[in-house]
Amino acid sequence: MAKPNTKFNLSVKDIDIIESALRTQLDKKIEKNDTQAVKEIRNVLGHIHQQKNWYRPKSTTYVSG
Repeated sequence: MAKPNTKFNLSVKDIDIIESALRTQLDKKIEKNDTQAVKEIRNVLGHIHQQKNWYRPKSTTYVSG
């Protein structure tokens, strides 16, 4: 039996394309009121969001927001 690939080599542009496609599908699923698909897509988008490395300046006087 084959093992699933757990290591991916995706560029930032690749991830951006995937995220955009998921957001487009999310809009369509919301219009169709497909709550299960909406939950699944939001879950994947959440995983993508949590894996991003957010830029923070090294300055000690940085004010966010």
